[in-house]
Amino acid sequence: MSAFSESSATDERASEPGSASKSAGLNETVQTLAGILRDPPISEDFHSGEIDVVIEIGCGSRAKYELNKETGRLEVDRFISVAFPFSYGCVLGSLCEDGDPLDIVVLAPNKLQPGCQIRCRPVGVLSMTVVVVPVSRVSRLYDHIDELTDPSLAQPVREIIHFFSHYRNLECDLGTWVKIDPEIGSREAAIAEIQKSLVRYALEQQTKTGRESKHEM
Repeated sequence: MSAFSESSATDERASEPGSASKSAGLNETVQTLAGILRDPPISEDFHSGEIDVVIEIGCGSRAKYELNKETGRLEVDRFISVAFPFSYGCVLGSLCEDGDPLDIVVLAPNKLQPGCQIRCRPVGVLSMTVVVVPVSRVSRLYDHIDELTDPSLAQPVREIIHFFSHYRNLECDLGTWVKIDPEIGSREAAIAEIQKSLVRYALEQQTKTGRESKHEM
């Protein structure tokens, strides 16, 4: 994706008005993401009930981006047939059983820029994915919501279920459908998923450090 690619300051394009500042801005974005990946801003105990989410895909996108954990760049994974009706991201410093950071659905009043970070709090689990909303200092729109079952979220919940049911339609054989569990998990279930992913990451890092120490001996 061009917004997260490095550009050379040595070619003739560097002489164009504003090109130097644009190049510096892009490189700064890459460096910021890489720094976040090296030092994830996640508290291990998760006492606050809040979490920082790095946005990979903005609401309305039909391009599925994924954050490369090694380079800090957003990479295009593939194009899909249905636009994302929500912003989608991950929790750095977490680890799921599939080996990737914990995926997060972010409900927000505006489209979020891929690569940005937003402070959120969990409200539930849907389709095996944790759903969060912005904390009060970011937006007071969701202050009254504690659970994903809140009546005001009925339409967003339907859109999430519809999306996960159909976004792979063009990738499947004709007549094949993705079956989605429509059951809504509680806020406590979401917190438990986050905590498990944080612990799994911490254990994996300890194991990795132990292996490196033995290798150096």
